[in-house]
Amino acid sequence: MQTYKTVTLGQHKGAPRLWIEGFFAARAGFEPGAKYEAVKNDGYVVLRLAEDGRRVVSYKVTKDRKVPVIDLNSKSLLDLFPVGSALRLVMKQGEIVISPLSSEKRRVARTQRLLQKLARREPLAVGALAFGGGVLDHAIHAGLEEAGVKARLAFINEIREDLVDQAIEHNEVFQRDTTALVAPLQEVAFDERAMAHVPKVDILTAGLPCSGASVAGRAKRKLAMPE
Repeated sequence: MQTYKTVTLGQHKGAPRLWIEGFFAARAGFEPGAKYEAVKNDGYVVLRLAEDGRRVVSYKVTKDRKVPVIDLNSKSLLDLFPVGSALRLVMKQGEIVISPLSSEKRRVARTQRLLQKLARREPLAVGALAFGGGVLDHAIHAGLEEAGVKARLAFINEIREDLVDQAIEHNEVFQRDTTALVAPLQEVAFDERAMAHVPKVDILTAGLPCSGASVAGRAKRKLAMPE
């Protein structure tokens, strides 16, 4: 891989339009006048240099230099992607792969999972950061229950063990199968083995770390502003 680049899919004359301009394409061999083919696959599009290709790299002149331009304005080729969505370009010698951003794929998967659970009336999985004793999460679970939506606490992350002990004993949203991550958030996030066991969630709550944000916490740490 020579270049990883993000672009936004536009629209022109009622069809999606992808405009690729600059010397990144030239680094991959897509020089002005070069011929290439565009192949539509399952979820992505590949541009590949070919001597007998039906498409040609255009150009624009900037400061007496020819800047490569690839202009794709095709509904049949680009209808895989919603207009206005962010795409990624992965460029290597002789090839450019166009596909949705990983974040976009995950957004779509999350939305589909949520809608399926709601349709089946399955409990929504909740993850909680800076959980504390779970006051915020207890309120959220109660609100969802009032609206007829069931929820279960899939995992919590909290740095203070005493607060988690209190929640285990007294907070009804903390269940036997709730994963407890009692450690600094950054340590969990950088631990690949631990992250592999963190369940996927439909709702993520983030409490305010009161030890560094409350009046008492700021006074104890002699902070003018919250952490």
